[in-house]
This record gives sequence, structure tokens and C-alpha cells, in this order.
Amino acid sequence: MRTILVVDDEPGIREVMVMLLTDEGYRVLQAENGALALQLLSTETPDLVVLDIMMPLVDGFEVLRQISNMPSLEATHVILMSAAIKARPDYRVAAFIPKPFELDQLLITIRGLVGCADGANP
Repeated sequence: MRTILVVDDEPGIREVMVMLLTDEGYRVLQAENGALALQLLSTETPDLVVLDIMMPLVDGFEVLRQISNMPSLEATHVILMSAAIKARPDYRVAAFIPKPFELDQLLITIRGLVGCADGANP
């Protein structure tokens, strides 16, 4: 089963993504800020991280920088999301999705990166 970590400080957005991905059969972890995400990433190795950029405590760019320095997460894909930035930043990211986003587009992007929840290709 594929594991996805959703990191977003907006509870409504996080809740919708968690419900959608769980319904699709993914194992979903969640964090409300970058500091909690880094704690989870010290013990978990998700297939994908969906990461908001603008968050309190530790922003998405710092989380991304630290992910890049974790050998255990070398194969982990990262999707950056932001309402403040409208273009894909030049970082180690697999995809960039501007907010607001369409749930269908998010699912298409996730399936393209990690396949279906069971690991099969879409």
C-alpha cells in the first residue's frame, strides 16, 4: 500500500485531502505544520509528500530542504502546493500545484507519480 504524507496548516484542506486519499485506498499520514512533518519523517518513509509552502513554525521550503538531506527519503516524491506562488519553484519537487486546486487534478498527479494505492500503474 502506498503511503502519502499531507502537510498543510489549513485544517479544511488537509481534511479534504486525507478523506479523498483514504477513500482511494492510500495510507495517509498528516501534519499541520512543517515541524510535525519533520518529526513524522524521522520515523516514516512515505512514497509521496504533499507539502504546502506557507506554514507557521517551519515552512515548506525548509521541510523540502531537510527532506533533500535525508538519505532514507531519496525515493520519496514531493508535490509542493501554494496559493502565494504561481509557478513551480526550482527545487527537488516532482510537481507543483497552485491553490486553489481541483481534486481530480491532484489525484491524476499523485497516480502519475506513485501509481494507485496498491502500487499498480493507473
